[in-house]
Formats: sequence, structure tokens, C-alpha cells
Amino acid sequence: MEYFEAVKLGLTATPKDYLKGIDEKKLADTDPRRLEKRILRDTYKTFRCETGEPTFRYSLKEAVSHEPPYLVNPKAIDKRSRITTQLLSEQGWSDVFKTEDGLEVKETFRLGDFEKKVFSNALNDLMVREFFKSAKKDPLTGAIGKTIVYCIRQKHADKIAHLLNKYADIYYPGKYKGTFARRITSNVTGSQDLSKKFRNNKLGNTRVTTTVSMMTTGYDCTDLLNVVLMRPVFSPTEFIQIKGRGTRLHTFVDEKTGQKAEKDNFHLIDFFAVCEYFEEKYDYSQPIKLPKGKGTPPLPPPVPPEPPLPYDKYFYLGTDGVVYEKEEMIGKNCMKVDREVYGNKFEESLGQLRKENPEFAAAIKEQDFAQAQSFVEEHILDRPEYYFTLESLRKAYNTDNDLVDYIKKALGIIKRLPTKYDRINEEFERLKLLRPIEFNKLYTIREIFQNYLLNPEYRGRLDSGDYTVLTDTSLGGTISLGALSRSDILGVINYIKENQLAI
Repeated sequence: MEYFEAVKLGLTATPKDYLKGIDEKKLADTDPRRLEKRILRDTYKTFRCETGEPTFRYSLKEAVSHEPPYLVNPKAIDKRSRITTQLLSEQGWSDVFKTEDGLEVKETFRLGDFEKKVFSNALNDLMVREFFKSAKKDPLTGAIGKTIVYCIRQKHADKIAHLLNKYADIYYPGKYKGTFARRITSNVTGSQDLSKKFRNNKLGNTRVTTTVSMMTTGYDCTDLLNVVLMRPVFSPTEFIQIKGRGTRLHTFVDEKTGQKAEKDNFHLIDFFAVCEYFEEKYDYSQPIKLPKGKGTPPLPPPVPPEPPLPYDKYFYLGTDGVVYEKEEMIGKNCMKVDREVYGNKFEESLGQLRKENPEFAAAIKEQDFAQAQSFVEEHILDRPEYYFTLESLRKAYNTDNDLVDYIKKALGIIKRLPTKYDRINEEFERLKLLRPIEFNKLYTIREIFQNYLLNPEYRGRLDSGDYTVLTDTSLGGTISLGALSRSDILGVINYIKENQLAI
């Protein structure tokens, strides 16, 4: 082949439409080299599937719906701390930090600054402890299932591996002796060989690997039970590849007894709201960015950088705690990132109804949702083709919301469906208005409020006066005894009972 000029073709499980959202005629006039590069990289153009429909498609939805299934879906576990919630917000995380020189300064940091400009042992420690709470176990041995943790950078992967080993030696004394977790990143000698040994169970007692971008594509470890995101992800293709590591089927076998168990799902533990981002915020219609590399046309002049901060590194020495948690078993409808190509037919149907029915459009404009619901029940539900029902919508969205919530979501009135945690937060805001809470007690009282509403065992023990439940981490308790007075605790319980709150 060295004597011929040829185009090398390869097949991929994640094709990319580099011409989506592109005005080819305009780009041909303004930057023909960039258009040529897009055409050469566009999977659909190469294989003459210009309509965006491949010659053959076998989707994840089909794979998990097949009887028997060929792949499994995850249980998505969204955990956010006080710090990550602020990092994810538009305002950023503002607090008092210490510099390497020991000076205290007040600064604000954004999501991209974590583990690059600002360091928080409290957040890393929290993510590791929460992993042990939520990790899926091996169905036969009961040990923590094999896990890949995706970190922000290599030093972060090293820190997380150290913390995982520290807590494994606390929770399982004498069992792992510092071998529970191992960093496998590109700068580790023999990293490719180590990844193969991990896949083939030849790394001794190691149950977890921490990495950055290794093991995201083409890595088949069928007995993987946990995929953990301790870093943000902004590319839908990368997200599909990462969570795809856990979708493989596997039969667990006890070599001594012959007992078998089938893998039914895996846990996708998300500390940076990645699932929510691709479900609610990512714009799937935007053009894909061209990757950097040799032959890439020159980019516009960069924006002048912001003035450098006075110190290179900032350390947060305070505490952190979980303020939002949601578990959702992803059903056969899969995630939006998986089904985006099909669109949401319910949303399309409501959009069409708003265009064609002035009364429905007026009801939405006036926020008369009772009237809007009547129109949807009359014109959309229980009709041929898609046969929408409240029950089928709940299955599709994997939630138990009312029809009005689905209408608001479909028409873009709300960005996401309210969860039980949203209702808890709403009720807690009312509590704060009616019974002002000292700032230093805010997070501990919130924890009691949430756990009391969500966990029957926690609620029963508190009602019986057993305050040791506040320290029971297996039930979500992280409050040390003496942090709150008896009247503080009873104030929360009495408020819930007086207002007959039930989530």
C-alpha cells in the first residue's frame, strides 16, 4: 500500500455528523479548508448517508430491550455536595481559601478551576466516602464491584486512589492492605498492560482503578459494576463511551460452588451533574467542534487572558456535605444522549397542538395548566400511533410526576422535572422562612430534614429518641453528637409532623 494514495476507513460505534448545523455554501466561500476537513471527518458523508441516517443502526435502546438483552443500562446516581453545587452554578464557588504562603483570601472559582487552581480535601474525601455508600457490590462475594473512577487530571487520580485505599483499610480492616485502588493513567509505566490485568482479574485484590482518559474507548471489562464520574464531561460522544464501559453483559461464577449470577445493571455515580447536563442543558443541534491537531486551519486570535491571580494555588480547609442526591434506574427508553436521534415524540405532539389549537396556546400563555391538561387528555392521550398515557410517560421519563409536570417540561416551561429532592428543598426553604436557622447549623439541620423524610429507619430511630442515628453513615448520618441541641432536633421533627409533610 505504500505505493498508492488512499483514504483509510474505519468503523465506529459513535459516528459523528461534522456537517450538522453547518452552512456548507457559506463555509465554502469563507474557509474552504475548514469545510474540506469537516467533509473528510464526517462519518455520514463518507458512507453516503447524507440524510443523517446510517446504512444500518442498532441502538442501545434496541440492545437493552431485546429479549434476552445484549447490553444493560445503568442506575444513575446523582450526588452533589455543597461545593460542587456552587461550582456548577453561574455564580461559582465563593469562600475563604488559604494560599501556599499561608495567607487567607476570599476568591470565586468556577467548575474548570477545581483541582487546577483550587484544591479541596473535603470534597475529594466526601466523594470517596459517598462512593463506598453507593457502589454496586459483586452479587456473589458481596465485595465492592469492579470500578473505574474518571478523575480530572493525573494528580487528582493519584489523590483519589490514595483516599480509596485509606477508607478501604478502615471499612475492611486487614483485607486489602493498600491494594484496593490503583491509578492507571498514561504516565504510569506499563499502563496498557495494567489495564489488561485489571480486566482479567490479575491485579490481586484491586477492585478500583482511577484514571483520566484511559479506558474510555474500546475497553471491554465485562464484570465492571461501577463507573464513577469525579470530573465533568462536556462531549456527548465521550459521555456515551465512558458509560458504555459498564453496559457489557457478564455472568458471575463462583468457581468453588458453581453458583452463577447475571449482571442486571451497573451504577453510574455522578458527582458533577453530567447526566443532568446531557439530559437538560446540552444543545444537540450545535455543530461539532473540529479537533485540534496537524492540518487544522488556523484559529481566530485568542481572547487576551485575564490578569493572573496573585497566587498559584488555593486550598480550602473547610468541610463539605451532600446537599442533593437522586437515584434513577435508567429504563428501556435510555438516556436522552442515547435516544436524541429519535427526538421526543411527546414534546413534538404538544408543540404541534400549541400551533394548531389557539385555546390550548392561550391556556399555556395564561398558565392555566388545569385547562391545558384537559386539552392534552382530550387531544394527545390514548390516541393512535404513539398512544401516550400518564403511565407510559412515567415509564419513559422514569419518574412519578403528574401530567402537568410533563406538559411543562415538553413545552420548555421548566428545564427539568421536579424530583422528590426538589420538593424537599422547597419545603426546607419554607422552614427557613418560618423558623430562622443559625448559619452554622444550616447544613446539619438540612441533613436531618432530608433523612427524616426519606428514610423510614432513620425516622423511626429519631422518633424513639435514638440520637446515635445522626452519626450512622449507613443511613446518611454525618453529624457528630453534640453538634445540635435536643431542641434543634425536635424543632425539625415537630415542623415536619405539624405540616404533615410526606415525600
